Amino acid sequence: MKHKNTNPKKSTAKSAPSEPPPNWPAFKPLLPASDLYLEPIVDSQIIVTRNFWTSTLCKDYVSFLRSLPLVTTPGKPKKGDAVRVNDRFQITDPAFANRLWLETGLRELVNGRTDEEEGESMSKEERTRLWGGEVVGLNPSIRIYRYTPGQFFDQHYDESNIINLPTTPTTPAKTTWTLLLYLTSPATGCEGGQTVFYPDDLPFKNSPIQKEVVVELETGMLLLHKHGNECMLHEGREVTAGEKWVIRTDLSPQHTTTTATMCNQLTTSYSCGHSKTTLLHCPLHDPQDAGAFTTPSTCRRLKETTKKRQCVCKYCDEQLVREAEEEERRRRSDARERERKLMKMKKECSMM
Repeated sequence: MKHKNTNPKKSTAKSAPSEPPPNWPAFKPLLPASDLYLEPIVDSQIIVTRNFWTSTLCKDYVSFLRSLPLVTTPGKPKKGDAVRVNDRFQITDPAFANRLWLETGLRELVNGRTDEEEGESMSKEERTRLWGGEVVGLNPSIRIYRYTPGQFFDQHYDESNIINLPTTPTTPAKTTWTLLLYLTSPATGCEGGQTVFYPDDLPFKNSPIQKEVVVELETGMLLLHKHGNECMLHEGREVTAGEKWVIRTDLSPQHTTTTATMCNQLTTSYSCGHSKTTLLHCPLHDPQDAGAFTTPSTCRRLKETTKKRQCVCKYCDEQLVREAEEEERRRRSDARERERKLMKMKKECSMM
């Protein structure tokens, strides 16, 4: 997970061609799908479903996941990445993603059941707005995380990815919500490891919360939170006892790709060398791309500029926003690291 990136990227995570997928256990026992419901923690941002998996199923999966070839992440991340220390296994497994989507009641939970009485739940239009489109499946990139005492995931944002779901024909999709399935909790001996969301005070982003929101671990609980442009700053706190096991994937609405159009009101020509048929558009006059970014600005690569705020070069403008956000993230990361070292020194001095 990197610090904030304003435009989605194409997913490049691939498992080795010769690596067979695990022989995942069956999803049994499960509660009836009709017993599951979405519980908003922060409107349109954080949602949980309790008892999505039973404690018995979680226990069986933890036993199975211990047999997978977990790899410990490096203690020193790449520049711009958040500090993450955990053991993980990642594989591209469309079959497992499809099973998780279809066999657990998740599809009905997200998209609604056909037998729902009118007025008892969200309309189709409300669900489409909430999820960022019609959800057609899960990201086939399956990630297994194990956190042992001392391991954590520092403050970060989750990126959005453009992917192709392996249907016939393939279905273009865009990940919009992170899905975390907790398999352990204090009830199983895991202490710490809460997922914590923080207010954002960036000048170009409105924060939906005014103070931190702590989501405690519950065995079998599903946590969904929005990612991409509207992702909230969050972290996985340090585990202090036991083990925290998580299955991670993403909700993936169908992605409609359109050719960006040149605004017919824009008379000043661009000269940054980008294709006018694919990169230049006006988010105001091209509805498909409306809201693609939040702070349109004059492209600094242009020799001739326009005074119309809404007509910009999408690529160059997003680059400017991304650079500003990454610089802010680096500054904050450095400040947190200095604070961490200072606290460590104080602790060592108090023990002398």
